[in-house]
Amino acid sequence: VYRKDKISQVIDLGAHLSNTRAPSISLMIKLAANVVKFLNENTKNICIIHCNDGRAISAIATCTLLMYCGIIKNVDSCLNLFHVKRGQLNLVPSQYRFLKNTQKLINYSRHDLVNSAFILTSNECILSSITLTGVP
Repeated sequence: VYRKDKISQVIDLGAHLSNTRAPSISLMIKLAANVVKFLNENTKNICIIHCNDGRAISAIATCTLLMYCGIIKNVDSCLNLFHVKRGQLNLVPSQYRFLKNTQKLINYSRHDLVNSAFILTSNECILSSITLTGVP
């Protein structure tokens, strides 16, 4: 449980996410865009990604964010980072397919901005560190 008085902004997607199904691509892209916007607003802002199972949804959100920012270009590299930092990860096929489709969409939008379904923001987001920790 987080102390609400210490957190200025909370985005709760609990009702929209499932541990056994893939989320909506538009929902996760909007989440990534909001995180980047929030981090750019103040250098002291931090982002905490939390989910009930501590693995699948956190991995999907983290991988989407890293690909959205252009820090990591492909799903397998993102999942490998998550695996190294957090341990074994068992995504259901629809969740893995979701990440592959998200990767294609992000790559497409970066190469063909005129015809893309959405345009990524041009604001830069500098992540100075990534810390993935397990539940104590």
